[in-house]
Amino acid sequence: CRNRAEDIRNWSVEDVCLFISRLDGCSLYSETFREQRVDGRILVLLTTDHMIKSLGLKLGPAVLISEAVTKKL
Repeated sequence: CRNRAEDIRNWSVEDVCLFISRLDGCSLYSETFREQRVDGRILVLLTTDHMIKSLGLKLGPAVLISEAVTKKL
C-alpha cells in the first residue's frame, strides 16, 4: 500500500490531468487542474470543498475525484 501512495504523490501535473480525464464525467475538468498546476502532492491534499470552491467543480465530479484519489492511496 505504501508504494502506491508514494506513486500518486510523485505524479506530475500531466499525470494528474490524465487521471482526471479518464474518470467518468470528469474529463472537462482536467484543464482546470492543469491551469491550477495540481500535481500528485497537491491532489492528495485536496478536499471536495477545495475542488468546489477553489476549482469550480460541481459536487458530483468533486466527489468522484475524491473517491478515486482515496482508492489510489
